[in-house]
Amino acid sequence: MAMRTTSDFSADFSPLEYVERAVKNSDCRTPIIFVQEDGDPFRSVCYLAKEQDSAVWSFDVAQLNSVQNIEDYIEVGVNNGDWVYIINCDLVGESHFRDIARTLYHILPEPNLYPRREVFRCFFGVTMPFDLNAPVGLPFPPLFMHAALVARPTAAQGSKWSRIMPADKPLFSAAVLKHQKRREVGRDSDSESDLEETDRISGVIFHRAAERNCDIEQSTVTLARHQMVKAINEQDDPLMRSLVSSGEVDLSRKLKEGMTPVQYACCKQLTKSVRTLLSLGADPDAPRESDGRPPLFMSIDDMELAKVLVEGGANLFSKFEGYRADSHPDNAPDVAAYFAEERQWM
Repeated sequence: MAMRTTSDFSADFSPLEYVERAVKNSDCRTPIIFVQEDGDPFRSVCYLAKEQDSAVWSFDVAQLNSVQNIEDYIEVGVNNGDWVYIINCDLVGESHFRDIARTLYHILPEPNLYPRREVFRCFFGVTMPFDLNAPVGLPFPPLFMHAALVARPTAAQGSKWSRIMPADKPLFSAAVLKHQKRREVGRDSDSESDLEETDRISGVIFHRAAERNCDIEQSTVTLARHQMVKAINEQDDPLMRSLVSSGEVDLSRKLKEGMTPVQYACCKQLTKSVRTLLSLGADPDAPRESDGRPPLFMSIDDMELAKVLVEGGANLFSKFEGYRADSHPDNAPDVAAYFAEERQWM
């Protein structure tokens, strides 16, 4: 049975150090493993989740007939940022966690669709410690263990970190060398809290992808494109002229849905925007990338828009799908008649 928890804490409450480090140095794809005989970290998990405005869903996997319920809550948490806390994982077979491992492994950064995905965390408790690099007998499948991070408290240093050793020879050698250097300076060989290492322990690629997406969305070019789309939709003549004259928007480049600014305006039949864009030098005959359709053939039923395109220099002798604009079935009859009349004078 799932339990949703959002706890209240006293002002002097302090989360367990090893749980806090686990959250800080992991990402939403990292299974965080803890050993239940070290103590119950549940309140610390709830405290840290509350800092992220997240709820905690807790499960005892040994009492469940199916893990489908857990998988459903993980899927929800991946999208809305809630956390999942599972105990007694070593009392069931590793097969219970195969689908969960695949779900976590395939998480991708989508900050536009799911802005809280990055704060999701998933905790897995085992009753007894185990050897991470044992060839058999692990409570979790290999895919799970390769991404997992194990945290335990120690009397000397506060917490002990363990990661499965990489199978690849160069990576294994690098990990062994790193452990050796830590031992030489009297540090725990598994502790990843190296002062000179500024990258996160886990998920560096994930976080860099999310940060890159944010950088792209906040870039000058992207912001100018958003402004141009807004200006076209609102038929804001001064803003369109400002963006084009400043060089922030190129009228020959794709703006939205694979269309240039004038193609987008024609598709939405925004006559004033089309007139402004044509006056700024937009090409009235450039075919749309998706289907090769020029603006004259975009199901025009607005006579004023048709006149603006003709006045802007659209080629009435051009063909699409074997038809000229005055005979194409997608254009309204009165618009087709207007095109035919204008073509006679060209």
